[in-house]
Amino acid sequence: MKYILANWKMYLREFEQAALCRRANLIKYDAKKLRLVLCPSHFALPYAKNFVKKPNEYGAQNFFWESRGAFTGEASPQDLTDFKCHYVIIGHSERRTLLNETDGMVRKKVAAALSAKLTPILCVGETLDERNSGHALERVREELREDLKGLTAEEIKRIIVAYEPVWAIGAGQPIAPTEAVEMHRRIRETIGEIVHGAVPQAVIYGGSVDAKNVRDFIIAEGVDGCLVGGASTKFDSLKQIVDIVQKYS
Repeated sequence: MKYILANWKMYLREFEQAALCRRANLIKYDAKKLRLVLCPSHFALPYAKNFVKKPNEYGAQNFFWESRGAFTGEASPQDLTDFKCHYVIIGHSERRTLLNETDGMVRKKVAAALSAKLTPILCVGETLDERNSGHALERVREELREDLKGLTAEEIKRIIVAYEPVWAIGAGQPIAPTEAVEMHRRIRETIGEIVHGAVPQAVIYGGSVDAKNVRDFIIAEGVDGCLVGGASTKFDSLKQIVDIVQKYS
C-alpha cells in the first residue's frame, strides 16, 4: 500500500478547500494499491466530512493532547473524531520550528491520537545545519526515541512516520531518493531498537514533492508514499501525482 497525504497547510481559503474536497472524488485509483488522505485546515473539516467520499480519506493538520479544558485556540482529539477524521499530522517541522513544539509535546500528541483511534502521521527530520555537520541521522533517531517513548509494538503498528528533512520543505529541492532510502532504512531500524520488533504502519517521504519527482520516491525501496504540501493544493497537480503513484505502485 502506498500513501499520498495531502497537507494543505494554510494555502487555501475555506471555499477553495471545500471545492477541492469535492473535486478530489473525481480522481480514480485502485484503493488496494493506494490511499489518498486529504488534510485540510480545521475550518474546512466540516466540508471534508460532508464531501470526501471513499476510497479517499481525510485528517487534520494538528490537535491538542487534552480532551477538554481551558486551552484557547486548540482542538481536542474528540473534536477530530466528531468530524470523522482518521488521521492527524503530528510534529511537522513548521510547528516544531515556528511554534516551538517540543518532543515532549509531540509525544503527548502521539499518545492522545492513539487513544482516540486516530492514525498519527509523525513527522521527523533534520535541519540543514544538522545535515551539513553530519548529525542528520542522530537528530532523527533522537526525535524517534523521544516521540515514541512508552509505546508498545502494537501501538507503533498504527503510526505512519513521515521523514521530512526540514531544509527541503518548500524549497523546491528534495533530498536525493537514494538518501531517502537510507534514512527510511535507518528509521525502521531505530524503531525496532526502541521497541523490539516494532514496525510502523508506513514510512513516507515529504519535502518538495511534486509531479516531477514523485515517481523517483515511489519506486525507491522502503518509501511507502509521500507527504505532499503545496503541490497537493491544485486539483490538476494532485491528480497527476496520484496517477503517477498508481502507475508505479
